[in-house]
Amino acid sequence: MREMDASWFRLFGAECAALARDAGTQAQVLWLPLLTGLLLATLFFPGVARDLPIAVVDADHSATSRELIRHLEANAGLRVARLENAPAAGWQAMQAREVYGTLLIPHGFEQSVRRGPPQPVTFYVNTQYLLIGNMLQSEVQATVMEFSVLRSAGALLVSGVPMNQLEGSLQPIPSRRSGVGNPYLNYLPFLVAAAIPCLLQIFMVLTGIRLIAREFRLGTRSDWLRLAGERPLAALTSRLLPPAIIYWLLGVGFAAALFGHLGWPFRGHWGLYLAAHAALVAASLGMGTLIAAATTNYRLASSLGAFYAAPALAFSGITFPLFAMPAVAQFWAHAIPATAFLRLQVEQGLRGAAVSDSLPELAILLTFALPSLALTLLLLGRKAGDPRNHGKL
Repeated sequence: MREMDASWFRLFGAECAALARDAGTQAQVLWLPLLTGLLLATLFFPGVARDLPIAVVDADHSATSRELIRHLEANAGLRVARLENAPAAGWQAMQAREVYGTLLIPHGFEQSVRRGPPQPVTFYVNTQYLLIGNMLQSEVQATVMEFSVLRSAGALLVSGVPMNQLEGSLQPIPSRRSGVGNPYLNYLPFLVAAAIPCLLQIFMVLTGIRLIAREFRLGTRSDWLRLAGERPLAALTSRLLPPAIIYWLLGVGFAAALFGHLGWPFRGHWGLYLAAHAALVAASLGMGTLIAAATTNYRLASSLGAFYAAPALAFSGITFPLFAMPAVAQFWAHAIPATAFLRLQVEQGLRGAAVSDSLPELAILLTFALPSLALTLLLLGRKAGDPRNHGKL
């Protein structure tokens, strides 16, 4: 037993040394994930979209219309990039992608506001940009509602309504919106925290493929299993552990920077979250090694791995509700380990759910990891020594 343990540690040391010498694998395991993760965080660092350009078509040219335009300019999420006299000019600016929306203030707007009934302002938005369109509609609607309330308040005060009755007159049924999953309405702790694990999963699946499929490509020139004494378990664990440690440190490092250094509160249990990161690493590497061992073809396995892991963020339910997806997309989402991990991350990091509520997600990750690694060992035992599986690109 001691000799076996000593031989495993020699294998582990040899794999660490090989990783340090192999610039390609080292880039795939460390530098590329680190740089792309930092680039992604940099792109979304402002967290909240600001100064989205819109055009305003002022057909009234009155003091009231100019006051509404000033309210729009005061909104941090909006920027009145163009003032036009005709709707066609605003639509042309949208088609040229100079602005994302056009607000039309009709002729006679001021007179209708004073005497009633008020004419509606119309907002045209380019819905090809779904996220931007939704944000603009929300910001413009909020600004117009605020402007309307202020005008109504002034009219009521002039008519003699007491100040203590004013709020009830303007809003007889008050409402309050409170976000649960992302109360800050900020993309940094929500979208970036979801995108980075999906990004790491792609690299992990491809790394699992690279580490196994290259041995089939080398064929008889591969001494991997021979050095491990023809023990697939020792060979596989010693080879996967060095990149697994690096990927776990990268994932935890990004999470610590996001929830620690940048100050966003982590509301759940850190121990469970760290264990889930380890399970995600094992599951992703396991799925990669399984694809490589099943195909014994480096090029085919890499294509399948990228095709399998790349849509993780789109199918995870973070950017689009999972229940609203077609059955094929839902099946694909449940076949990717990152989906379960991101559910756990939202539950623990943002909602502060109880540990027991997130244990099913951890179990799902382990269900990916253990069977995939076990099947890889089985396939390696059957295929590694067969010359028909050697030399494939």
